[in-house]
Amino acid sequence: MPEHLRIDDQERIPELEKLVYDVIEQGKSYGWASTAGYRATKWDGGYVRYFDIAGVPAWFGTNYHLWRNFRSPLWFGFQSWVNTERSRDQLEAVRERFGNDYLSDAPYYARNEDFVRINLPVGIEHASAVAKSNES
Repeated sequence: MPEHLRIDDQERIPELEKLVYDVIEQGKSYGWASTAGYRATKWDGGYVRYFDIAGVPAWFGTNYHLWRNFRSPLWFGFQSWVNTERSRDQLEAVRERFGNDYLSDAPYYARNEDFVRINLPVGIEHASAVAKSNES
């Protein structure tokens, strides 16, 4: 477990990983996500599910560095090898909708990458959180 996270944060990691997995699985059933050719990855910096959304490679998951620096465990991002400038033009509506939760060129990364902070409702059951993720 990452040393910089508080104990109560570390205890949330398994349920956050399950939430990430379940959200993408439900996204597949709704037709907005495809995991063909992608996989889930757990490493010392977090857990992510890689997937394709509207032809753009993306990821959703926990990132401990972003969690520490921006105080949020869940993140949605675009894989760094995507043409970010073209993607940014296509994502203008996302940037407008998520406002302060949309981080572009976050200082944590030297890469040219965009992230959206996912604000997790407090005190909500797992199934409700998964369902809410597909309402947007």
